[in-house]
Amino acid sequence: MQVRITLVLVCLLLCTAVAAVCGPVSGSWSMFVRTDMTGADWSPVLDSTLDIDAQLAPWDLNASSHFRDTELDLLQLRLDGVVGALQIYSLLELLPSQTPPLQIAAGSAHLRLSGMDLYALGTLSQYTLIPGASPGVGVGLMVGGSTRAGGVEIHVQSEFNMWRSLFLVAREGFATFVHGLASRPQCDEYGFSVAWWPSTYQDFFLPIESTCALRLSSVEVLVEAHFGCAELTAIAAWLDLPFHGAPTFLADFIVENIPTGLPWLWIDPIILSFAPHEKNLDTFFDLRFGEFACITPYFSYEPHALGAGAALSALKLTAITVDCNITPGVSLRGGHRFSDLNPGYDLYEIPVGAFTAWGDFAYLRYSGDTGGRVWNADYDEYYALLIDGDACCEGRFNAWFYVWFDTTQSGVLFDVAEAVLGADIDITPHATIGFHIGARPGEIHFMDFGFEFYW
Repeated sequence: MQVRITLVLVCLLLCTAVAAVCGPVSGSWSMFVRTDMTGADWSPVLDSTLDIDAQLAPWDLNASSHFRDTELDLLQLRLDGVVGALQIYSLLELLPSQTPPLQIAAGSAHLRLSGMDLYALGTLSQYTLIPGASPGVGVGLMVGGSTRAGGVEIHVQSEFNMWRSLFLVAREGFATFVHGLASRPQCDEYGFSVAWWPSTYQDFFLPIESTCALRLSSVEVLVEAHFGCAELTAIAAWLDLPFHGAPTFLADFIVENIPTGLPWLWIDPIILSFAPHEKNLDTFFDLRFGEFACITPYFSYEPHALGAGAALSALKLTAITVDCNITPGVSLRGGHRFSDLNPGYDLYEIPVGAFTAWGDFAYLRYSGDTGGRVWNADYDEYYALLIDGDACCEGRFNAWFYVWFDTTQSGVLFDVAEAVLGADIDITPHATIGFHIGARPGEIHFMDFGFEFYW
């Protein structure tokens, strides 16, 4: 408890110092009380987030903290700025409720020089990529660069006690990749912030082992070029990782956006992989269907003998969603999925983290971009009415009513699984209050209320 109080005081002192030095600051403070009412013992949970942004030229500073009940379970400090030709980004993230509290400390530098992009990233963490590794702090280092010559783009990267990540860096850009270090709030389908979660890329920044020795773990070269009407990516990597035992060499050739003559069917990608003792060829089909009015169908395919061949045996309507504006400020949403989630092929229909949202499929491209919202795996149908408009004090209001259905259950009227009603109302230009309540057959599921104040 003493440690947590000290960290809270440190955070407040840092915020006060930033405000005193920088002058005007922006930020937000939210607090919600949520009560789970399904059991005999109702236990309210306090969820509060404080986020402060300030500028101290040439730096952008950010301090964030997250409280759950009486515990400070996240403290995060970030610094971003330009010094001469260098773009600097640093992060310190602590989990005060754990021992030791350090989650990750990292710093990066990015330099654009004479048509080249050069970068370096160093990390320090008590967590490692290898589960069950010897306890202790590990360090990691990544250095790399890229350039373009004509229509060819070349990337080179080396990792020291870190997992290989060049493909992701090349596809997302180094700035996007490195900003993925920070944890961020995760919301449910109703816009209510329920938790803070590490980024999608978190594992790429963790040291492989608990060691302070910067042992070379991989060297990668990636070349991207147009190949006829398609796009070709060639990757060569030398790896010295604990997972492989002895050092090894890998090579991948990826061909993307290959038309088949049918506007809705593409081969995307073809992946040819080489290792010292094996060769694999994988082919994926990409189904590209647009939106029909306000109705969007989602298709998947049934592969036949995948691995031995790439025959397309059948198309399947996996789900359908509706998103229509009835009148200005009033919209109707709905959807039904016809089959279970299938994490197998190019259309990855998988929940991400602890999301409970149930909207469009998360279309997980090969580059690792998760995009979109995801399905609630517990239910397979829903309808929703959403209303928004002007509130008092130059503000806005949002109200909504969701009805969820589970067609796999029995003995329940119309297969209703849950109904959720809520509203968020601006009471001033800088403050919003919210109230949400959910009910299941025969019981109240949850109730929460709270506010967000921002400046």
